[in-house]
Amino acid sequence: MLLAELLFAAAVTATLTTPDGPIELELLPGEAPQATATFVALARQGFYDGTRFHRAVPGHSVVAGAPKGQSAGGPGYCVRPDPETPRRHTAAGLVAMVVTAGTFGSQFLITLGAAADLDGRAPVFATVTKGQDIVQKMADQLAAARDATTTIDKVEVKGEYAPPPVARVPEPDAAALAALLGPKAKELAAGAGKTLGLGRLDAVTMHSGRSRCADAQALFHVSFQQAPDARLLIYATAGEGSAEVRQFQFEKAAAP
Repeated sequence: MLLAELLFAAAVTATLTTPDGPIELELLPGEAPQATATFVALARQGFYDGTRFHRAVPGHSVVAGAPKGQSAGGPGYCVRPDPETPRRHTAAGLVAMVVTAGTFGSQFLITLGAAADLDGRAPVFATVTKGQDIVQKMADQLAAARDATTTIDKVEVKGEYAPPPVARVPEPDAAALAALLGPKAKELAAGAGKTLGLGRLDAVTMHSGRSRCADAQALFHVSFQQAPDARLLIYATAGEGSAEVRQFQFEKAAAP
């Protein structure tokens, strides 16, 4: 018997209590130790209590685990996932961490069917043993209305399991965001200025920025020859040493 099998011979389970009934999970600490440890630690802190399923992709997956009252963000830190996990996303009822820009936080997904696009990207750390019909019902409600009531009242972990320490990746601070997004902001501003005929680009400076795990947002003040008070708002996925712009908004004059 492998060491991992000896350590986790007794099942470690979690119950997600919802208004429609319980969703029961069997955790897989021997297969995905980083993901399992993160989920268990957050659950025991009460982080998931009162949160909700907030996004669904029909036939694919439903997502939960954002901070209470929100549909994005995480616990205030990021974790680098296990380098390789054995399970593939071949069926409904597989529970995996949502990985963005090479890290994950608190958000997790439950598959609604086979989802091969998640293989190698989202580490499976649990399986649904009871309540997949409730998971599907939550997904159907979200597909019909994004503000549907899909609450997770409480998450309770059972079993003798002490989560090992996880290697947390610090979130980029304002200086790091400026370094990551500054060159991209200049490129985007120059393109907008050329399209709108705003003349010489004089300056691009970051006014404010924030990051929650890999989700970053930054506001830049932009000065053109013919538009000295423009602004550029960037939404990006930020990782260590890199950032990918998902969306941006440019305004010729800053809002009063």
